[in-house]
Amino acid sequence: MRVLVTGGAGFIGRHVCAELRKHGHEVVAIDKQIPTIAYLRESGLEIHHCDVSNWSYLYWILKNCQIEAVVHLAASVSVADSAANPLDYVRANSEATASFMDFVCKRSPSRISRLVVASSMSIYGEGCPHRPTHEADAALPTSVYGLTKFDQERLCLILAEQAGISTMALRLFNCYGPGQSQTNRLTGVLANWAGDILRGERPRVCEDGQQTRDFVYVRDVARAFRLAVESDARDVVNIGTGQRTTLADAARQLAAAFGRPDIEPMITGESRPGDIRHCAADVRRAAEVLDWRPSTTLADGLRLYAVHERERQQLPSSPLAPTSAPAVA
Repeated sequence: MRVLVTGGAGFIGRHVCAELRKHGHEVVAIDKQIPTIAYLRESGLEIHHCDVSNWSYLYWILKNCQIEAVVHLAASVSVADSAANPLDYVRANSEATASFMDFVCKRSPSRISRLVVASSMSIYGEGCPHRPTHEADAALPTSVYGLTKFDQERLCLILAEQAGISTMALRLFNCYGPGQSQTNRLTGVLANWAGDILRGERPRVCEDGQQTRDFVYVRDVARAFRLAVESDARDVVNIGTGQRTTLADAARQLAAAFGRPDIEPMITGESRPGDIRHCAADVRRAAEVLDWRPSTTLADGLRLYAVHERERQQLPSSPLAPTSAPAVA
């Protein structure tokens, strides 16, 4: 299948492109960020410097590449940054997706039969501390980021349904793994902590450190996207592990994976706008609809991540590990 991946130079996007190509799909990627595009082109991926709102460029790509399916990953991705810059997030996520879907559904020169959009656990807002969050639970985002991800999800589902395009939304929980920037504070917390640990510094953990998160390995996430592209199911599914880990414990496990069990997290007591206390995914629907289950435990994932990062410190940058990843996934 010929697949267009938006946000293909981002952290998750690079892994999704690699997974799709590994399983025989022809992949064309677009991204408005430049730093990693050269690396990805060296790997043989066809990638274009293009914003999802650039209709003329999109028309050229879809016509010449005869795109059959779309994975929509392009988004700005920070809860804290969305509180400081709400208008930027509405434009980058909500408005840009509305423009992109208007083009795909009404003006595409090739027949799009399948669309998969990256949604987020942030749309649920505060999760229940006593049970995993189910897809049927109410969407009550507590951050501008979460609100705009809900916009992205619903815009894709509503407009694609009207256009007869089979669509699935994957609600991603806390994704981590190789290639996530350690220097960009807008990216995932584990990557930020890895950078601290490699510098011999204590990772900073907000509040009391007892908040819980559901950490899911990026290659498991990429596999979920590939299975969703290959499926014709119309659904919304959680992509996580169903396991909770406190942030303080996650920081300790990460330090141990890097061979620095002596580095204890710094519990700051600070709170950030939009942050939640608890979340974990109910992943039964993903198993039923996609036959997808997480295959990587947090302990194994952190070990693999640490090995990758140690090797990256000694070798030239690779397509999946740029020295400075873009802030857009």
